[in-house]
Amino acid sequence: MSPRRNAAARAPFQRLWPAWCVRCIFLVVTRVLTSIVAGSLLALAGQAAAQFGNPFVQLPKNDFTWFWGDRENHRGFEDFDIRGGESRFQCELKARLSPASQLSQSDVRDLEERLRTSLVFVQDAAGLMNQLDFQRDLDWATLACATPKPGPEDQEKKAAREAKAREKALREQAKRRARAQSDD
Repeated sequence: MSPRRNAAARAPFQRLWPAWCVRCIFLVVTRVLTSIVAGSLLALAGQAAAQFGNPFVQLPKNDFTWFWGDRENHRGFEDFDIRGGESRFQCELKARLSPASQLSQSDVRDLEERLRTSLVFVQDAAGLMNQLDFQRDLDWATLACATPKPGPEDQEKKAAREAKAREKALREQAKRRARAQSDD
């Protein structure tokens, strides 16, 4: 090819896309791709936090009871009674939906099942009760959480396990010493 023909072939491209513009487009594309990747990572982190609970939530140190809705007038039977646990607490959630609630029985069963299978029961129960209270679907609710107290039987079993483990450790230590003496 002749240089003149080659220059003529490049001329329309150079008129449409000067060299500085190509670099600008490259920078814009890389910034857009970087922001898309960063946004998707943040979205995944948000989903993980939603699934595994907010790591910055601190539960009370002692037993506690939280109330939603009408605290004094607990009329009627509860619509759901769920037991669950989180951290060192064993909890019981009792709630009654308001008569004007739009939730069906299958919706209530789905909520119960979601709470029963939750790894962060207290956080999920509190979030759900706040949501239902905000939507005016909740008449009243109580979440009572307590740490289980070890009984005298548990303490006896623990002492027996510790004594058995101590005896086993002493036997193992004696075997090691006997081996070490026979090797010398």
